[in-house]
Amino acid sequence: MKNVRLVDDIRVNVSVPDVVSLPLGGGTVIHVDEKDGSIKVGPDSVGYRLDQKALAFGGQTMTATDVALAAGLASEVSFDIQNILYCL
Repeated sequence: MKNVRLVDDIRVNVSVPDVVSLPLGGGTVIHVDEKDGSIKVGPDSVGYRLDQKALAFGGQTMTATDVALAAGLASEVSFDIQNILYCL
């Protein structure tokens, strides 16, 4: 019974690939727990309001875009690196 898997709580005897879903786009919200410093990615997003909400654009929400900019993985955007690094 190696191939038995649950699909919507129904036992099926077929080969099913493992699927991992990552909730990551440029607007994905990054949550930092101030107590223990742990980081949670998503699942919420600022969506189309990235240019209004993200730290890089003067907003108050840390997003995947902010992390990419701070890490030097993205460029060509006018952003406030000091504000991003302060929040990290």
